[in-house]
Amino acid sequence: MTASMADSCRIRRRRTRDFPPVQPNETVDFAVVGSGAAGAVLARELSQSGFTVLVFEQGPRFSPADFEHDELKYFFLSGITVDPKISPQTFRKNADAAAR
Repeated sequence: MTASMADSCRIRRRRTRDFPPVQPNETVDFAVVGSGAAGAVLARELSQSGFTVLVFEQGPRFSPADFEHDELKYFFLSGITVDPKISPQTFRKNADAAAR
């Protein structure tokens, strides 16, 4: 592999910017609910197109240091998702129906 090929294949990290919190009287172009697989991509594309985007997320903010190599924890034990025992999801036909 030549040096120029190695340079073109090298992963370049983008610098992340910390933005100030949005004030209650500010107007944004888009509000995205949830930064999952679709929400994060949508928010990124909109912001890179010059729009102001506000992303609402239920869970805490994680840093790389918060993760470990533990498939059992993350896949089966709700390691980075909402614990269904604490915050269960319910499915109802209407708002008046009892949760099951």
